[in-house]
Amino acid sequence: MNKLLAKLLAVVLALTVSASLVVMSTYAWFTMSGAPEVGGIQVNIGGGNTILIASDVALENEDGTVIHYPGEFSEVQSFSGQTYAYLQDVAALQPVSTADGLHWVAQKNGIDAYSIDTQLDWANQQTHSEESGGNYVYLDLWVVSPGASYDLRVSTGNDEELGGSYVIGLMEPYAVGDTYALVQNDTTAANCVRIGFLTNAETAGQEDMVQYVRSEAYDSRYTRLKGCYQEPGEALSETAAESSRFTIYEPNGDLHEQDSGYQITRPLAVVDDAVVPADIADRLSVQLTNRWKMSSDGAQTMLQQEFAAALAGRNLEEENAQSLWNYFYKERMQSQLAAYVNKGEFVSSTQELYAAAQDGAVAEDSVALHMTGGATEDVYITTLEKNVPQRIRVFIWIEGEDKDCLSLSGISGFTMSLELAGSSNNGR
Repeated sequence: MNKLLAKLLAVVLALTVSASLVVMSTYAWFTMSGAPEVGGIQVNIGGGNTILIASDVALENEDGTVIHYPGEFSEVQSFSGQTYAYLQDVAALQPVSTADGLHWVAQKNGIDAYSIDTQLDWANQQTHSEESGGNYVYLDLWVVSPGASYDLRVSTGNDEELGGSYVIGLMEPYAVGDTYALVQNDTTAANCVRIGFLTNAETAGQEDMVQYVRSEAYDSRYTRLKGCYQEPGEALSETAAESSRFTIYEPNGDLHEQDSGYQITRPLAVVDDAVVPADIADRLSVQLTNRWKMSSDGAQTMLQQEFAAALAGRNLEEENAQSLWNYFYKERMQSQLAAYVNKGEFVSSTQELYAAAQDGAVAEDSVALHMTGGATEDVYITTLEKNVPQRIRVFIWIEGEDKDCLSLSGISGFTMSLELAGSSNNGR
Protein backbone atom coordinates (compact mmCIF):
# COMPACT_ATOMS: atom_id res chain seq x y z
CA MET A 1 0.00 0.00 0.00
CA ASN A 2 2.97 2.33 0.59
CA LYS A 3 3.72 2.19 -3.13
CA LEU A 4 0.11 3.03 -3.90
CA LEU A 5 0.04 6.09 -1.70
CA ALA A 6 3.61 7.25 -2.30
CA LYS A 7 2.75 10.70 -1.05
CA LEU A 8 0.84 11.41 -4.26
CA LEU A 9 -1.65 13.35 -2.21
CA ALA A 10 -1.94 14.86 1.22
CA VAL A 11 -5.49 16.15 1.36
CA VAL A 12 -6.95 16.55 4.79
CA LEU A 13 -10.64 17.04 5.39
CA ALA A 14 -11.16 17.86 9.06
CA LEU A 15 -14.80 17.62 10.06
CA THR A 16 -15.09 18.67 13.68
CA VAL A 17 -18.41 17.94 15.28
CA SER A 18 -18.41 20.56 18.01
CA ALA A 19 -21.24 19.67 20.34
CA SER A 20 -22.28 17.32 23.08
CA LEU A 21 -24.13 14.22 22.01
CA VAL A 22 -27.14 13.27 24.09
CA VAL A 23 -28.25 9.80 23.14
CA MET A 24 -30.91 7.86 25.02
CA SER A 25 -32.28 4.74 23.39
CA THR A 26 -35.91 4.26 24.32
CA TYR A 27 -36.87 1.68 21.72
CA ALA A 28 -34.89 -0.30 19.17
CA TRP A 29 -32.33 1.57 17.12
CA PHE A 30 -34.31 4.13 15.21
CA THR A 31 -36.50 5.53 17.96
CA MET A 32 -34.47 7.85 20.15
CA SER A 33 -35.52 10.44 22.70
CA GLY A 34 -32.30 12.27 22.03
CA ALA A 35 -29.58 11.95 19.39
CA PRO A 36 -26.06 13.11 18.54
CA GLU A 37 -26.05 16.85 18.09
CA VAL A 38 -23.97 18.56 15.45
CA GLY A 39 -23.61 22.09 16.70
CA GLY A 40 -21.26 23.29 14.00
CA ILE A 41 -19.02 21.45 11.58
CA GLN A 42 -15.72 23.01 10.65
CA VAL A 43 -14.28 21.67 7.42
CA ASN A 44 -10.65 22.31 6.60
CA ILE A 45 -8.80 20.74 3.70
CA GLY A 46 -5.07 20.90 3.16
CA GLY A 47 -3.41 19.37 0.13
CA GLY A 48 -0.17 19.16 -1.77
CA ASN A 49 0.44 20.04 -5.40
CA THR A 50 -1.04 16.78 -6.72
CA ILE A 51 -4.68 17.36 -5.80
CA LEU A 52 -6.43 20.72 -5.41
CA ILE A 53 -9.66 21.42 -3.52
CA ALA A 54 -12.42 24.01 -3.90
CA SER A 55 -15.65 24.79 -2.14
CA ASP A 56 -18.94 24.42 -4.02
CA VAL A 57 -20.64 27.62 -5.17
CA ALA A 58 -24.40 27.14 -5.59
CA LEU A 59 -26.61 29.77 -7.26
CA GLU A 60 -30.38 29.40 -7.55
CA ASN A 61 -32.10 30.63 -10.70
CA GLU A 62 -35.52 32.29 -10.71
CA ASP A 63 -37.08 29.03 -11.94
CA GLY A 64 -35.69 27.15 -8.94
CA THR A 65 -32.89 25.33 -10.76
CA VAL A 66 -29.46 25.47 -9.13
CA ILE A 67 -26.10 26.13 -10.77
CA HIS A 68 -23.00 24.57 -9.23
CA TYR A 69 -19.39 25.44 -9.94
CA PRO A 70 -16.11 25.38 -7.98
CA GLY A 71 -14.69 28.24 -6.02
CA GLU A 72 -10.98 28.95 -6.21
CA PHE A 73 -8.86 25.81 -6.18
CA SER A 74 -5.93 25.71 -3.80
CA GLU A 75 -3.89 23.36 -1.66
CA VAL A 76 -5.70 24.47 1.49
CA GLN A 77 -9.38 25.31 1.88
CA SER A 78 -11.56 26.31 4.81
CA PHE A 79 -15.15 25.15 4.55
CA SER A 80 -16.44 26.65 7.78
CA GLY A 81 -17.23 30.08 6.37
CA GLN A 82 -20.30 31.63 4.79
CA THR A 83 -20.54 29.13 1.92
CA TYR A 84 -21.25 26.33 4.37
CA ALA A 85 -22.90 28.41 7.07
CA TYR A 86 -25.77 25.91 7.32
CA LEU A 87 -23.38 23.40 8.88
CA GLN A 88 -23.08 25.59 11.97
CA ASP A 89 -26.74 25.10 12.91
CA VAL A 90 -27.45 21.49 12.03
CA ALA A 91 -29.84 19.76 14.42
CA ALA A 92 -29.14 16.51 16.20
CA LEU A 93 -28.14 13.57 14.07
CA GLN A 94 -30.73 10.81 14.23
CA PRO A 95 -29.89 7.24 13.13
CA VAL A 96 -30.65 6.29 9.55
CA SER A 97 -29.42 3.56 7.25
CA THR A 98 -28.26 3.66 3.63
CA ALA A 99 -26.38 1.40 1.27
CA ASP A 100 -26.21 3.76 -1.70
CA GLY A 101 -26.44 7.36 -0.45
CA LEU A 102 -29.67 7.77 -2.43
CA HIS A 103 -32.20 5.88 -0.28
CA TRP A 104 -32.23 6.77 3.42
CA VAL A 105 -34.24 4.42 5.62
CA ALA A 106 -35.53 4.79 9.18
CA GLN A 107 -37.71 2.44 11.18
CA LYS A 108 -41.15 3.66 12.15
CA ASN A 109 -43.28 2.30 14.99
CA GLY A 110 -43.08 -1.32 13.96
CA ILE A 111 -40.22 -3.73 13.38
CA ASP A 112 -41.01 -4.04 9.67
CA ALA A 113 -42.42 -0.55 9.12
CA TYR A 114 -40.06 1.96 7.54
CA SER A 115 -40.00 5.51 6.29
CA ILE A 116 -37.81 6.27 3.30
CA ASP A 117 -36.20 9.51 2.19
CA THR A 118 -35.08 9.81 -1.43
CA GLN A 119 -35.27 13.61 -1.75
CA LEU A 120 -32.79 14.79 0.91
CA ASP A 121 -35.72 15.76 3.13
CA TRP A 122 -33.91 14.59 6.27
CA ALA A 123 -30.58 16.21 5.38
CA ASN A 124 -29.02 19.20 7.16
CA GLN A 125 -32.07 19.82 9.32
CA GLN A 126 -31.84 22.75 11.69
CA THR A 127 -34.83 21.60 13.71
CA HIS A 128 -36.45 18.21 14.06
CA SER A 129 -39.97 17.52 12.93
CA GLU A 130 -42.12 14.62 14.02
CA GLU A 131 -42.50 13.61 10.39
CA SER A 132 -38.76 13.21 9.93
CA GLY A 133 -37.45 9.67 10.10
CA GLY A 134 -33.88 10.71 10.79
CA ASN A 135 -31.25 13.37 10.23
CA TYR A 136 -27.97 13.23 8.33
CA VAL A 137 -25.52 15.81 7.01
CA TYR A 138 -24.13 16.37 3.54
CA LEU A 139 -21.93 18.90 1.79
CA ASP A 140 -20.49 19.22 -1.72
CA LEU A 141 -16.88 19.95 -2.60
CA TRP A 142 -14.76 19.97 -5.77
CA VAL A 143 -11.55 18.06 -6.34
CA VAL A 144 -9.20 18.28 -9.32
CA SER A 145 -5.94 16.64 -10.36
CA PRO A 146 -3.72 18.98 -12.43
CA GLY A 147 -1.34 16.05 -13.10
CA ALA A 148 -2.35 12.54 -14.12
CA SER A 149 -5.49 10.56 -13.32
CA TYR A 150 -5.68 9.27 -9.76
CA ASP A 151 -7.95 7.08 -7.66
CA LEU A 152 -9.04 8.58 -4.33
CA ARG A 153 -9.07 6.53 -1.13
CA VAL A 154 -9.59 7.26 2.57
CA SER A 155 -6.22 7.13 4.31
CA THR A 156 -4.51 7.25 7.69
CA GLY A 157 -2.15 9.82 6.18
CA ASN A 158 1.58 10.33 6.48
CA ASP A 159 1.67 13.30 8.85
CA GLU A 160 0.95 12.37 12.47
CA GLU A 161 0.76 15.99 13.54
CA LEU A 162 -1.56 17.44 10.89
CA GLY A 163 -3.72 14.88 9.17
CA GLY A 164 -5.11 11.41 9.06
CA SER A 165 -8.59 9.89 9.14
CA TYR A 166 -10.35 9.15 12.41
CA VAL A 167 -13.56 9.41 14.36
CA ILE A 168 -13.10 9.47 18.11
CA GLY A 169 -15.21 10.26 21.15
CA LEU A 170 -14.41 13.60 22.78
CA MET A 171 -13.67 13.84 26.46
CA GLU A 172 -15.71 16.42 28.35
CA PRO A 173 -14.94 18.76 31.27
CA TYR A 174 -16.29 17.65 34.65
CA ALA A 175 -15.98 19.33 38.02
CA VAL A 176 -13.48 17.58 40.30
CA GLY A 177 -13.33 19.36 43.63
CA ASP A 178 -12.42 22.97 42.97
CA THR A 179 -11.13 22.32 39.47
CA TYR A 180 -12.11 20.52 36.28
CA ALA A 181 -10.78 17.50 34.42
CA LEU A 182 -11.48 15.91 31.05
CA VAL A 183 -13.43 12.66 31.41
CA GLN A 184 -14.20 10.10 28.73
CA ASN A 185 -17.91 9.28 28.70
CA ASP A 186 -19.76 6.75 26.61
CA THR A 187 -18.12 6.47 23.17
CA THR A 188 -20.50 4.20 21.29
CA ALA A 189 -22.02 7.07 19.31
CA ALA A 190 -18.67 7.66 17.60
CA ASN A 191 -18.46 3.97 16.75
CA CYS A 192 -21.69 4.20 14.75
CA VAL A 193 -20.65 7.17 12.62
CA ARG A 194 -20.26 6.63 8.89
CA ILE A 195 -18.94 8.91 6.16
CA GLY A 196 -20.11 8.30 2.60
CA PHE A 197 -18.93 9.59 -0.77
CA LEU A 198 -21.39 9.87 -3.65
CA THR A 199 -19.82 10.42 -7.07
CA ASN A 200 -20.70 10.17 -10.73
CA ALA A 201 -18.99 10.92 -14.02
CA GLU A 202 -21.80 12.95 -15.59
CA THR A 203 -20.69 16.15 -17.29
CA ALA A 204 -22.11 19.25 -15.61
CA GLY A 205 -24.49 21.47 -17.57
CA GLN A 206 -23.37 24.20 -19.91
CA GLU A 207 -24.79 26.89 -17.63
CA ASP A 208 -22.60 25.63 -14.76
CA MET A 209 -19.53 25.96 -16.95
CA VAL A 210 -20.56 29.41 -18.19
CA GLN A 211 -20.94 30.69 -14.63
CA TYR A 212 -17.58 29.18 -13.71
CA VAL A 213 -15.89 30.94 -16.63
CA ARG A 214 -17.45 34.25 -15.52
CA SER A 215 -16.38 33.80 -11.90
CA GLU A 216 -13.25 35.24 -10.32
CA ALA A 217 -12.20 31.68 -9.44
CA TYR A 218 -12.00 30.54 -13.06
CA ASP A 219 -8.86 28.68 -14.12
CA SER A 220 -8.41 28.32 -17.89
CA ARG A 221 -6.88 24.85 -17.48
CA TYR A 222 -10.32 23.49 -16.63
CA THR A 223 -12.70 23.35 -19.58
CA ARG A 224 -15.16 20.75 -18.30
CA LEU A 225 -16.88 20.03 -14.98
CA LYS A 226 -18.05 16.62 -13.74
CA GLY A 227 -20.58 15.50 -11.15
CA CYS A 228 -24.36 16.06 -11.10
CA TYR A 229 -26.59 15.48 -8.06
CA GLN A 230 -30.20 15.99 -7.09
CA GLU A 231 -31.26 19.07 -5.18
CA PRO A 232 -33.29 18.87 -1.95
CA GLY A 233 -36.92 18.13 -2.76
CA GLU A 234 -36.20 16.78 -6.22
CA ALA A 235 -37.42 13.30 -7.10
CA LEU A 236 -34.70 10.69 -7.44
CA SER A 237 -34.17 9.83 -11.09
CA GLU A 238 -33.64 6.28 -12.29
CA THR A 239 -30.44 7.27 -14.05
CA ALA A 240 -28.98 8.63 -10.79
CA ALA A 241 -28.84 5.20 -9.23
CA GLU A 242 -27.34 3.70 -12.37
CA SER A 243 -24.61 6.31 -12.80
CA SER A 244 -23.70 6.91 -9.17
CA ARG A 245 -20.89 5.36 -7.18
CA PHE A 246 -21.16 5.26 -3.39
CA THR A 247 -18.40 4.31 -0.97
CA ILE A 248 -18.53 4.19 2.83
CA TYR A 249 -15.85 4.82 5.45
CA GLU A 250 -16.40 2.96 8.72
CA PRO A 251 -14.07 4.04 11.55
CA ASN A 252 -13.44 2.04 14.73
CA GLY A 253 -14.58 -1.14 13.02
CA ASP A 254 -13.21 -3.41 15.75
CA LEU A 255 -14.28 -1.29 18.72
CA HIS A 256 -17.52 -2.36 20.38
CA GLU A 257 -19.10 -1.96 23.77
CA GLN A 258 -19.37 -5.70 24.38
CA ASP A 259 -18.09 -7.76 21.45
CA SER A 260 -14.56 -8.14 20.11
CA GLY A 261 -13.37 -8.50 16.54
CA TYR A 262 -15.31 -7.01 13.65
CA GLN A 263 -19.11 -7.09 13.42
CA ILE A 264 -20.41 -6.82 9.86
CA THR A 265 -23.02 -4.12 9.35
CA ARG A 266 -25.60 -4.71 6.64
CA PRO A 267 -27.23 -1.33 6.00
CA LEU A 268 -30.71 -1.15 4.57
CA ALA A 269 -31.33 -0.84 0.85
CA VAL A 270 -34.53 -0.33 -1.14
CA VAL A 271 -34.96 -2.98 -3.84
CA ASP A 272 -38.19 -3.11 -5.84
CA ASP A 273 -39.92 -1.04 -3.13
CA ALA A 274 -38.83 -3.52 -0.44
CA VAL A 275 -36.40 -2.70 2.38
CA VAL A 276 -33.67 -5.34 2.60
CA PRO A 277 -30.22 -5.68 4.22
CA ALA A 278 -27.40 -5.06 1.74
CA ASP A 279 -23.94 -6.52 1.26
CA ILE A 280 -21.53 -3.58 0.94
CA ALA A 281 -18.19 -5.40 0.72
CA ASP A 282 -17.55 -3.75 -2.64
CA ARG A 283 -17.90 -0.19 -1.30
CA LEU A 284 -16.65 -0.24 2.31
CA SER A 285 -13.35 0.91 3.84
CA VAL A 286 -12.90 -0.36 7.40
CA GLN A 287 -10.54 1.30 9.84
CA LEU A 288 -9.44 -0.17 13.16
CA THR A 289 -9.80 1.61 16.51
CA ASN A 290 -8.70 5.22 16.91
CA ARG A 291 -7.36 6.09 20.37
CA TRP A 292 -6.18 9.13 22.27
CA LYS A 293 -2.40 9.23 22.66
CA MET A 294 -1.07 8.71 26.17
CA SER A 295 1.26 11.15 27.94
CA SER A 296 4.92 10.20 28.34
CA ASP A 297 4.38 8.99 31.91
CA GLY A 298 1.35 6.93 30.91
CA ALA A 299 -0.79 8.49 33.63
CA GLN A 300 -3.26 10.22 31.35
CA THR A 301 -3.85 11.09 27.73
CA MET A 302 -1.98 13.94 26.07
CA LEU A 303 -5.30 15.72 25.61
CA GLN A 304 -6.06 15.56 29.33
CA GLN A 305 -2.58 16.87 30.01
CA GLU A 306 -3.16 19.76 27.60
CA PHE A 307 -6.49 20.53 29.26
CA ALA A 308 -4.87 20.75 32.70
CA ALA A 309 -2.33 23.21 31.30
CA ALA A 310 -5.14 25.22 29.70
CA LEU A 311 -6.76 25.83 33.11
CA ALA A 312 -3.68 27.53 34.55
CA GLY A 313 -4.46 31.13 35.44
CA ARG A 314 -8.19 30.90 34.64
CA ASN A 315 -10.76 31.93 37.22
CA LEU A 316 -12.73 28.70 37.47
CA GLU A 317 -15.37 30.30 39.70
CA GLU A 318 -16.63 32.07 36.59
CA GLU A 319 -16.55 28.92 34.45
CA ASN A 320 -18.76 25.91 33.93
CA ALA A 321 -18.37 22.69 31.93
CA GLN A 322 -19.86 24.21 28.76
CA SER A 323 -17.75 27.38 28.81
CA LEU A 324 -14.60 25.34 29.37
CA TRP A 325 -15.61 23.00 26.55
CA ASN A 326 -15.94 25.96 24.18
CA TYR A 327 -12.71 27.55 25.36
CA PHE A 328 -10.64 24.39 25.16
CA TYR A 329 -11.85 22.81 21.93
CA LYS A 330 -12.81 25.88 19.92
CA GLU A 331 -10.46 28.64 21.09
CA ARG A 332 -7.35 26.93 22.41
CA MET A 333 -7.22 23.79 20.28
CA GLN A 334 -9.10 25.34 17.32
CA SER A 335 -10.29 21.85 16.41
CA GLN A 336 -6.71 20.76 15.65
CA LEU A 337 -6.69 17.41 17.42
CA ALA A 338 -4.89 15.15 14.93
CA ALA A 339 -1.62 15.28 16.88
CA TYR A 340 -3.39 13.83 19.94
CA VAL A 341 -4.89 10.80 18.18
CA ASN A 342 -3.40 7.41 17.34
CA LYS A 343 -5.09 6.64 14.02
CA GLY A 344 -6.07 3.06 13.38
CA GLU A 345 -4.80 1.29 10.28
CA PHE A 346 -7.21 0.31 7.49
CA VAL A 347 -8.06 -3.30 6.72
CA SER A 348 -6.30 -3.89 3.39
CA SER A 349 -9.04 -5.94 1.73
CA THR A 350 -12.72 -5.64 2.56
CA GLN A 351 -13.49 -8.64 0.38
CA GLU A 352 -11.11 -10.84 2.40
CA LEU A 353 -12.48 -9.42 5.65
CA TYR A 354 -16.01 -10.39 4.67
CA ALA A 355 -14.87 -13.80 3.44
CA ALA A 356 -13.42 -14.49 6.91
CA ALA A 357 -16.72 -13.75 8.66
CA GLN A 358 -18.74 -16.42 10.41
CA ASP A 359 -22.29 -15.58 11.46
CA GLY A 360 -21.63 -11.94 10.66
CA ALA A 361 -18.49 -11.59 12.78
CA VAL A 362 -14.76 -11.71 12.15
CA ALA A 363 -12.76 -13.05 15.11
CA GLU A 364 -10.32 -10.73 16.83
CA ASP A 365 -7.38 -12.98 15.92
CA SER A 366 -8.37 -13.36 12.25
CA VAL A 367 -5.56 -12.83 9.77
CA ALA A 368 -7.89 -10.84 7.52
CA LEU A 369 -8.54 -8.35 10.32
CA HIS A 370 -4.82 -7.84 10.88
CA MET A 371 -3.83 -7.44 7.25
CA THR A 372 -3.73 -3.64 7.37
CA GLY A 373 -2.24 -0.66 5.60
CA GLY A 374 -2.63 3.06 5.07
CA ALA A 375 -5.79 2.59 3.00
CA THR A 376 -8.13 -0.12 1.73
CA GLU A 377 -6.76 -1.52 -1.52
CA ASP A 378 -9.92 -2.93 -3.11
CA VAL A 379 -12.20 0.10 -2.56
CA TYR A 380 -11.73 3.57 -4.03
CA ILE A 381 -13.95 6.67 -4.00
CA THR A 382 -13.60 7.83 -7.60
CA THR A 383 -11.09 8.26 -10.39
CA LEU A 384 -10.10 11.84 -11.04
CA GLU A 385 -9.48 12.71 -14.68
CA LYS A 386 -6.58 15.05 -15.32
CA ASN A 387 -7.63 18.71 -15.28
CA VAL A 388 -11.34 17.91 -14.92
CA PRO A 389 -12.84 19.25 -11.67
CA GLN A 390 -15.24 16.75 -10.10
CA ARG A 391 -17.93 17.52 -7.57
CA ILE A 392 -18.17 15.02 -4.73
CA ARG A 393 -21.06 14.79 -2.28
CA VAL A 394 -19.97 13.84 1.25
CA PHE A 395 -22.46 12.44 3.78
CA ILE A 396 -22.17 12.04 7.56
CA TRP A 397 -24.65 9.91 9.51
CA ILE A 398 -25.24 7.54 12.40
CA GLU A 399 -25.72 4.05 10.96
CA GLY A 400 -28.81 2.60 12.61
CA GLU A 401 -27.93 -0.95 11.58
CA ASP A 402 -24.60 -0.82 13.42
CA LYS A 403 -24.75 -3.27 16.31
CA ASP A 404 -23.54 -0.65 18.79
CA CYS A 405 -26.40 1.65 17.87
CA LEU A 406 -28.63 -0.45 20.12
CA SER A 407 -26.65 0.58 23.18
CA LEU A 408 -26.18 4.29 22.62
CA SER A 409 -26.56 5.93 25.99
CA GLY A 410 -25.22 8.65 28.22
CA ILE A 411 -23.57 11.84 27.05
CA SER A 412 -20.79 11.87 24.52
CA GLY A 413 -19.25 13.87 21.73
CA PHE A 414 -17.05 13.03 18.80
CA THR A 415 -14.57 14.66 16.48
CA MET A 416 -13.91 13.59 12.92
CA SER A 417 -11.06 14.04 10.50
CA LEU A 418 -10.81 12.73 6.97
CA GLU A 419 -7.76 12.42 4.74
CA LEU A 420 -8.02 11.41 1.10
CA ALA A 421 -5.05 9.74 -0.59
CA GLY A 422 -4.45 9.60 -4.32
CA SER A 423 -2.92 6.58 -6.02
CA SER A 424 -2.23 5.44 -9.55
CA ASN A 425 -5.31 3.78 -11.00
CA ASN A 426 -3.20 1.31 -12.97
CA GLY A 427 -4.91 2.14 -16.24
CA ARG A 428 -8.48 1.72 -14.95
